[in-house]
Amino acid sequence: VTEDVHVAILTTGAIRVVTAVVLVVALPACTVTFRRKPIVPIDNDRNYNVSVQTCWDTSKKVVTDFTSGVEEEDFDPQNNAGLLVTRYAVFSDSGENDWQYLREVSYSQGAPFIGGRYQLTLTTRTVRGGACKVRVVARIEGYMGEEYGYQALRSTGLLEQEIFNRISADLGTE
Repeated sequence: VTEDVHVAILTTGAIRVVTAVVLVVALPACTVTFRRKPIVPIDNDRNYNVSVQTCWDTSKKVVTDFTSGVEEEDFDPQNNAGLLVTRYAVFSDSGENDWQYLREVSYSQGAPFIGGRYQLTLTTRTVRGGACKVRVVARIEGYMGEEYGYQALRSTGLLEQEIFNRISADLGTE
């Protein structure tokens, strides 16, 4: 019985020594990581209980006021659907500090961007019950200088939310 106890003690001691060696070897290999903003899915659709024509007119007004103008516009009354694509807008044109605002509206991960721009695409269409669905997608790009140019970034949803807030305010809805 005592031999079994001695073997168990030696085995437990050996496991502790192996664990300590693994920790001593592995810990210096670990690097410090910085907490990044979690990437969450963007809710870029909203339904409004108005006609598609009213929704289209309001969306067009909001986008024209918010950005540097519309590049592409198409409304099909037969299919009750519309498309708006804005011109690229540079963040500094809106009075924002480029790189700081870029970090708020995109997942830029602290990359060395010196500026940024965005383009919005809005689609409107009729959904069941005669309501209108608006989808807003922001294409955000960060500028890294002449060598690398513009790099596409993922939106945090702040630009999209701002457009929805303005459309809702103009329509008088939530």
